[in-house]
Amino acid sequence: QGSKVCQGDTVIAGAQSRAKVKMEDGNELNISPDSRIKLETYDYKPADNKKKVLLNVLYGKVRAATREENMYTDKSKDGQANTFQVKTKSAVAGVRGTDFLTSFDRQTNKTEVVTFKGNVAVGQPGPGGALLNPVSVGAGQKTEALPGAPPAPPKAVPAKEMEKMNLESKSDTGGTKQ
Repeated sequence: QGSKVCQGDTVIAGAQSRAKVKMEDGNELNISPDSRIKLETYDYKPADNKKKVLLNVLYGKVRAATREENMYTDKSKDGQANTFQVKTKSAVAGVRGTDFLTSFDRQTNKTEVVTFKGNVAVGQPGPGGALLNPVSVGAGQKTEALPGAPPAPPKAVPAKEMEKMNLESKSDTGGTKQ
């Protein structure tokens, strides 16, 4: 607890543990039990309006919540697009300002993205962080993706299932109701 996480670091949560990462820009990551997440890129320079985040879910689940909506729809002073992406072996999720859960099952290589708030573009990994064949996953929806194939069309998640995922993926609740 209280450890600093830097670009290039990997956060591992064991079978009975969770991790919460509070980012310098105000965004939060809630890492579920039995997960390994690598912070591949973290470039935050407020003076230049530069915001670039790339998380790699090696296995397990991470819930990412941005501090404000539309936080990643603009460009930095050098003209580069500000991006917040969560990738797995089979998909990339591009965020504009939202709350969503990304999971990757290393047995099946299946990625699942569930959106709690806002909208997430999910596609196949392309060159330079591009999203290929993206689908738009709105609040209350999910998509699944396998390597080499575009993500499935988004579908609604039943309210009870959304509530269960919401509780299980909030690290400060420890997976229980308060």
